[in-house]
Amino acid sequence: MTNILGGDVVGGDVVGPLGGGFGAPGGWETNTSVSDLTTVICFDDYHLNDRNGRKVTGLTALNPLENNFDLMYEQVKALKEGKTVEKPIYNHVNGTLDTPKTIEPTPIIIFEGLHPMHDDRLRDLLDFALYLDISPDVKLNWKIQRDMEERGHSLESITASIEARKPDFDALKPENPISMLTSTHRRNFRI
Repeated sequence: MTNILGGDVVGGDVVGPLGGGFGAPGGWETNTSVSDLTTVICFDDYHLNDRNGRKVTGLTALNPLENNFDLMYEQVKALKEGKTVEKPIYNHVNGTLDTPKTIEPTPIIIFEGLHPMHDDRLRDLLDFALYLDISPDVKLNWKIQRDMEERGHSLESITASIEARKPDFDALKPENPISMLTSTHRRNFRI
């Protein structure tokens, strides 16, 4: 199995706090079987709390304490072993945790999200990792497009959200993405 890890909305475990893309034109649909060979899984689905729960804890979705790394690890490992999993679903539109979805293993699984770069166990399961450092301007435009058009948020609430998440993002961002890529790419990589 090939696992690809990366950044924002582009794909691979595409890493970074997504500014848009879930359901957006040209963006990834999460938990999508792209073909018989490829599935895309978003690690945002492993949030411990929904949007209202995070208001209570005062933590952002990017904070590692708001994410279930043990379940992420168990399910990535199971998929690599060819096992089916019941994956949690985070609904980005309304901020709730939906009914889990059955995910069948495929030869290629693209895991997207920032958190696998934070957890050594997850990173060690990946055959290939790619971090995409998307410029802040592009992320802002993605987030404005998604949150204003699809969710009805104001520009002020969007910029406040970005500022609130920035310390957590900065703490998770790899210090040296190039060395992370070469250290993770230690197995034979075949497509």
